[in-house]
Amino acid sequence: MSWFLAQELAGDDDLADLLALAQLKQPWRAKLEIARNYWDEMGQGNASATGAHLLEELSHDLHMESTQPPACECWARANLMLGLATNRGYGFQALGALGVLEMTTVGSARYLIAGLRRLGFSSASCACFESRARLSPLRAHAWNEDVILPLVAQDSRLAAAVAEGALMRSMADARCWRRYERELGVSDGH
Repeated sequence: MSWFLAQELAGDDDLADLLALAQLKQPWRAKLEIARNYWDEMGQGNASATGAHLLEELSHDLHMESTQPPACECWARANLMLGLATNRGYGFQALGALGVLEMTTVGSARYLIAGLRRLGFSSASCACFESRARLSPLRAHAWNEDVILPLVAQDSRLAAAVAEGALMRSMADARCWRRYERELGVSDGH
């Protein structure tokens, strides 16, 4: 479980930074939704509830500093997200990639919570994923309604860039999951 979490958390504590970068030069409606997500990641002003702090606490509880470094597929996914968010030429791809992240987080968060509980970890250790499982469906809906749909309605040519970013993130996730299956000796849901 420690190895798997180390993989999933590689670069995950950077979500607030990715959101801050992705909002640059975006239309106001999109900026406001991105700001809401950023505020959630920043614990709504409560330092101990920030996503990064909760992940740091979980890493400490799991003694992850003694595990192997993340697999290259996980670093590649983190680098993809950083590359999209920091290059204004890929700003709309960044929004698509972040949108997919919001839409897919709830399932993996629930599995991680179940795994941590099965291993006897406290609710405090699960706090980050519980927050994500609770907020992600709302954030995914708002992301579609207030970021993606208005941008595409304003300029339909943006749909291709947004979809490209979503596909890039989905493919990076798929590569990570194939690596997890190989490393953990799991395949085809068995």
